[in-house]
Amino acid sequence: MSPRRLFSSLVTCLITLSVPTMSMGQETSDHQLIRTMLTKDQEAFSVGDGRTILDHREDHYFVASVPLNNGIPDFHGVSLGYTKEDMETRTRDPEWKGVPGAAALQDTAIDFKSQHEIVRIDIQGNYAVALSRIEDAWNDTTNNVRKVRGWNSLWFLRKIDGQWTYVTAVGGVSSWNNETPR
Repeated sequence: MSPRRLFSSLVTCLITLSVPTMSMGQETSDHQLIRTMLTKDQEAFSVGDGRTILDHREDHYFVASVPLNNGIPDFHGVSLGYTKEDMETRTRDPEWKGVPGAAALQDTAIDFKSQHEIVRIDIQGNYAVALSRIEDAWNDTTNNVRKVRGWNSLWFLRKIDGQWTYVTAVGGVSSWNNETPR
């Protein structure tokens, strides 16, 4: 192949690769709305905002739990974790302050930190499935260790009247715990 022909092929290839196109992985406004909903939901859990937590869930919402067997999800052991009614009872209890709660968030000795993200979203019309990764870290001042607890959850969502809502979730898809001396 002549150098001129090789150069022309290279230029054509570069132009083709640089032209912006819609890919299946590109974020849409629906992706952003679902990500924002997870953030608001996790913030509400942290400070005990039951109204926001419940508003993000459909009336028939429930969580299924999957146990781990040697670190691998064992779907033969799947069980009903809890329902929206259970969440209503929990979040309306005056003793419930959230996880960890506003006081713990302000305690500098505990130094509670939380991270969350949606790592995958597939949307088809008014239905979506998403995989989240949530991780909490805090100081155990009694044992003088830093604890980390994390998990992945599978969420099923539906858009109703323009609003995304959680229909159901599967917890325990994977989880991890770690302790390091301080």
